[in-house]
Amino acid sequence: MHPRRIASLFAAAFLAFAAACGGGAPSGPRATPHGIPGAVAPAAAVEQFLRLAEQKQYLEMGWIFGTREGPVLERMPQGEVEQRMYGLASVLEHDRFAIRDQQPVPGGLGTETQMTVRIHNRTGDVDVPFTAVRGPGDRWFVEKIDVEAVTKLH
Repeated sequence: MHPRRIASLFAAAFLAFAAACGGGAPSGPRATPHGIPGAVAPAAAVEQFLRLAEQKQYLEMGWIFGTREGPVLERMPQGEVEQRMYGLASVLEHDRFAIRDQQPVPGGLGTETQMTVRIHNRTGDVDVPFTAVRGPGDRWFVEKIDVEAVTKLH
């Protein structure tokens, strides 16, 4: 048999084998045009999110904001994500911030962490609760932000 014919038969057999083994979507983190969604740790997710908000990178914020299912940008239209992240960035406008404490959420089975972030803006300092969750590929996403804590000052 001709070597090219053997190679193409081998390739076809491998593809059939991979399909039979459920070779669907990869289980690890997915690459996006802006890197890998989420962050390596809860505090890193909050830090990245706030830095992107400061830089007004609204779509990129949508790769860090999400749920256990992954980033919001994978489930919502880009225009809607951009509008929502613009709103959050406007409320979270700051000169500097510091993550003050971090603790697992009771009943979260190690997949949810709450942090208090001290945000300094033109009206003063405010402590803002953030919740991060572990999602696909063992990546962390900002899931909840208590924006009321910030809006009380405005």
